[in-house]
Amino acid sequence: MKKLALSFILAVGMAGMVKAQGVWNWPEDPAARQKAEESNALYTDNKNAENYDGARAPLHWLLVNTPSLNESIYINGEKVYENLAKKATDAAARKNFVDSLFLVLDKRLEYFPSASAESRVAEMKVFHGYTFFQTDKSRYDEIIASAEKAFELKGDKTSSFVIPFYFNFLKLKKQAFPDQVSDDYILEKYDELTAMVERRKASGENAKTLDLYQGYLDDFLAELKLIDCNYIENKLLPKLQANQSDVKVAKQIVSYSIQYKCTDSDAFLTAAQVVQAAEPNYGMTKVLADRFQSMGQIDKAISYYNQAIELATEKSDKASGHLELARIYEERGQRGTARKEALSAAEIDPAKASTAYSFIGAMIFRSYDQCKGGVSLVDDRAIFIAAYEYFRKAGDNERMAQARAQFPSKEEIFTATKSVGDKVTVGCWINETVTLQTRD
Repeated sequence: MKKLALSFILAVGMAGMVKAQGVWNWPEDPAARQKAEESNALYTDNKNAENYDGARAPLHWLLVNTPSLNESIYINGEKVYENLAKKATDAAARKNFVDSLFLVLDKRLEYFPSASAESRVAEMKVFHGYTFFQTDKSRYDEIIASAEKAFELKGDKTSSFVIPFYFNFLKLKKQAFPDQVSDDYILEKYDELTAMVERRKASGENAKTLDLYQGYLDDFLAELKLIDCNYIENKLLPKLQANQSDVKVAKQIVSYSIQYKCTDSDAFLTAAQVVQAAEPNYGMTKVLADRFQSMGQIDKAISYYNQAIELATEKSDKASGHLELARIYEERGQRGTARKEALSAAEIDPAKASTAYSFIGAMIFRSYDQCKGGVSLVDDRAIFIAAYEYFRKAGDNERMAQARAQFPSKEEIFTATKSVGDKVTVGCWINETVTLQTRD
């Protein structure tokens, strides 16, 4: 299992911690007040110096004797007991400090109830649960409930670390008590959390952090080994076949197929078409076009490439679509249409012009046997001049040389009663006029 970087998540999680607010409820008895002030100063100084052992006794006195003094004793007490628990080498002492930590969280709500405190306590129980309870099966339900409480109170505003920690405890419970957590429930929660990650990224939240957390979700799910290509084909595909308009299931199939490398399956192809029809986008449409082309279903490939060109927002993607169509049409023998597509690519994206012109030149070069008339050698070899001109536009020196080597010779031009510089129209699908040149 990939271990979560606690130091990083601590920085993210604690960034939202608010400073203690509100009045100080000092004891009315002068002696008690003096003791409370001394204890508050003593534990605070020791906490700030990271001397948590020194902070322990005065903090404990405050929590027992002045529980309503100020919310800060609970906020700071959380930090004190967390660090005491982390440093404890004795198991019993560690358990005592962890119990005190969670008691401090509960007492904060008892004496200083508020909506913000309630949500923060729920979040921090999840946070500390990840640190201390991963091997304590008796606490799994408590941490899961805390995470669900945080989501209930704050929705997409819940501290982002709760997302992977919550799913981690669902995973742990599934591993420990497989009969208590169904496969479908795990997958449902995975999809919900993944959707939350995507919404938060779309809203402008830190994408790097959220991508990290999504990676943890993926890893935790993979650990459970609930999904493979057979699961997708035998469990999910029948659901989609029973209801072809179920976009949610279709998206699951697409997502899992990509994640578990099952994109060559019928399930992926079926689901991808459902998703593309419901929510057309360039990426999915291009995938379908490529897939149908590889399957030899050329009419469908052409249709999806044309749709991809329309949906593309980047000129390079549009040009790539036209080049793919050019290759398809040449393979079909529709070379005039192929040239049109290649020229569109060159016009849309100058960065692809060289590729487009080389493609056209090569297509013309290969058309010699198809397009030669057999009447005039000079006219026939003008086909290579037409190819040469496209290679020249492309800056393709190697192919320019290959084409020039096929030009008519001076003697052949003279014998045909023509001259260098004459215009010759090349027929066939090429249908272009060139200027006679010689190879020598």
